[in-house]
Amino acid sequence: MIIAQISDTHLALDTPDANQRIRDFALTVVDINALDPAPDVIVHTGDIVHNGRQDEYARAVATLAKARAPVYWAAIGITGLIYARPFRRADIFRPIPTSSTMRLTITR
Repeated sequence: MIIAQISDTHLALDTPDANQRIRDFALTVVDINALDPAPDVIVHTGDIVHNGRQDEYARAVATLAKARAPVYWAAIGITGLIYARPFRRADIFRPIPTSSTMRLTITR
């Protein structure tokens, strides 16, 4: 199994370098798509966005939706809980609060 990892993108739309960060993130997905052999899965670890805003998540998901391999977000909450959630659709993205952290769900 081949796993590609993206980590701590911290996308923020309110910073002077926002456009560059978004381009870099998009190019990362393009580069992963071009790998030969292709990865079986892509895992994004750490923080996807910086401020937790819905528009930031929407931009991140739109970028990750272009990945050819299934994408999972793996996170460690403040209690040390580790979990992974699949990204299933780019247009529905909502945080679900839990006692230890935020879980992100995209539904088909």
